[in-house]
Amino acid sequence: MVERFLDMTALLIVAMLFLLFFSFFVSELLKIAMILTFLIMFLALAIMLKKPWMKKLTSSVFHLLSMKKHLRKIDDMIDKFYAGLAKMRSVNFAPILLMTLASMLCEVFILYFAALSLGLSLDLAVAFGFLSLSLLGGTISSLPGGLGSAEAILFTLFVLLGVNASMALSAALLTRFLSYFMAVLFSFPFFIREVKHK
Repeated sequence: MVERFLDMTALLIVAMLFLLFFSFFVSELLKIAMILTFLIMFLALAIMLKKPWMKKLTSSVFHLLSMKKHLRKIDDMIDKFYAGLAKMRSVNFAPILLMTLASMLCEVFILYFAALSLGLSLDLAVAFGFLSLSLLGGTISSLPGGLGSAEAILFTLFVLLGVNASMALSAALLTRFLSYFMAVLFSFPFFIREVKHK
C-alpha cells in the first residue's frame, strides 16, 4: 500500500508540474485544456489527502447515481485506507521513495531512447511528463498494467507534439514493449527463487 500510494503521488505531482510548465508553450486551446487538467489533478490530490472531503465527495457521487445501498461499504473502505495512511507515519519513506524514483527514471530513459531510435527528438523533461501522464492514465483505467490505455495516452501526446500518427504509434508501442521486457527481465530471477523455495 505504501509503495502504491507513493507511486501514485509521485506520478500525480510530476504530471501536474509537466502540465503547468508546458502550458506556456502551446496554443491557447491546448493551454486551457492543460490548465484545467492540472486543476482537476490538484483537486484530486487535495481530496485524497483529506478524509472528510473524500467521504463527502463519495457520498455526493453515490447519492447522485442512486447507489446509496453501497455507501456503507465504501465508507468502510475509506476508513481502512486512511487507517493505513496513519500507520505509514512510522515507515521509513526514503528507501521506498528512492526505489520509486529509480523505477520511474528507468522508464523515462526507455521512452527517451525509444524515441531517439526512431529519429524523434525528445527532451528528457518532456519524456518525464509523457511517462507520468500515460502511467497515471493507465492506472486510473484499472486495466492490468494499464495495457491499452497507457499506450493510447502516449500515442496522443506524441501526436500533440507534432509527430505523425504512424511514428507516434511506433514510439508508444516500442516504449511499452521495452518497459514490459525490462520488468520481466529484472523480476525473472526473483520469480525463479520463489518457485524454488516452494
